[in-house]
This record gives sequence, C-alpha cells and structure tokens, in this order.
Amino acid sequence: MFSNNSFNPVKDPGELLQRYAMGERNFFIAILNGAELRGADLGEADLERASLVGADLRVASLNKSRLGFANLQGANLSGSDLTMAHLVRANLEKSILEGAVLVGANLMKVNLNDANLSGADMKGADLREAVLKGANLSSVDLGYAHGFKADFEGANLQQATAYRADFSFTSFCHANLRGAVLTGVNFSGAQLKGTNFESANLAQVNFTGCKLIGAVYDRQTTFPPGFDPQERGMRSF
Repeated sequence: MFSNNSFNPVKDPGELLQRYAMGERNFFIAILNGAELRGADLGEADLERASLVGADLRVASLNKSRLGFANLQGANLSGSDLTMAHLVRANLEKSILEGAVLVGANLMKVNLNDANLSGADMKGADLREAVLKGANLSSVDLGYAHGFKADFEGANLQQATAYRADFSFTSFCHANLRGAVLTGVNFSGAQLKGTNFESANLAQVNFTGCKLIGAVYDRQTTFPPGFDPQERGMRSF
C-alpha cells in the first residue's frame, strides 16, 4: 500500500528538501524534471519511479537511495555519492556521472547508453544485464564489479581498471580498452569482436569460450601465460 505521497507526488525541489529535512524519506514517483538539487543531501531517500530528467544533482548525496525505474535521462550527477544506491532499470541515458561514487550500487538492467562515467568509482557495482552502449567509462574503477550479460558495445574504457571483475557473457564489441588494467577479469563467453586491447594488462584473464575475432593488441599488451592472440583471431596493430 502506498502512502499519500504516492498520489500527490512532489513537484518542487524546495518542498522535497524541506520534507527530507523533517525526516520524510518516501518520495515515490516524484516529478522533478530539470530540478536544481546541486549538493542536496538525499541519502536513503525513496525516489523509485521518480522523473528527474535533466536534473542538476552534482555532488549530491544519494547514498543508499532508491531510484529503481527512475528516469534520470540527461541528468547531471557529476561527483555525486551513489554508494550502495538502488538503480535497477533506471534510465540514465546521456546522463553525466563524471567522478561519481557508485561503489556497491545496484545497476541491474540500467540504461547508461551514451552516459559519461569518466573517472567514476564503480567498485563492486552490480551491472548485470546493464546497457552501456557508447558510454564513456575512461579511467573508471570497476574492480570486482558484476557485469554478467551487460552490453558495453562501442564504449570507451580507456585506462579503466577492472580487477577481478566478472564480465562473463558480456559484449565489448568494438569497445576501447586501450591501456586498461584487467587483471583477473572473467571474460568467459564474452563477445570481444573488434575490441581494442592495445597496451592493456590482460594478466590472469579468463578468455574461455569468448569471441575475439578482429580484436586489436600491440606489443605492450600483456596476455596470460600460453595465450596465443593470433590463434584466437586477434590482430596486431
């Protein structure tokens, strides 16, 4: 059963902050498109199914918040704290998350197509079946992330770190992983056609059953012992 707030969604950012300051946390289906919420403290707030299209949430505190099914298309969350946030099936297409903290965040089936996550901390994030086509993930930290069946097609992960991340059955087709540190990553069953691995550290990577046709490497690429890139259809650049 929903609270009265469900039938009278918050539409004013000032009202949202005032009610939050008074201890309220349930803002289900809030309508805050384009809202100015820079630096707002909304930790543990329930914003499930909220509409925050184009909202300014730079350096906002949203740790442990609930944003499942929320629409954050084009929102600016640069430097925001989304530690342990719940964002299942949220729409973050073309959003800006530069330098955001998403440690342990639940991003299952989230839409991050063409989003900018440059420099974000995503250690331990749950990205199972997430879609990140064309996203900018340069210099992100994806250590121990769970990316089973996620889609990173055409994404930029240059200089990213993903220590022991699980990317089994994930697509990185034509993605840029130049200079990435991928030590211990599980790529079993992954689609890696045309992926750029120039200067990448692939030590201890599990390539079992993955497709590597046309993937690119160079002299600086580090492979697991005994791995023959040409035998797997990779080409030297």
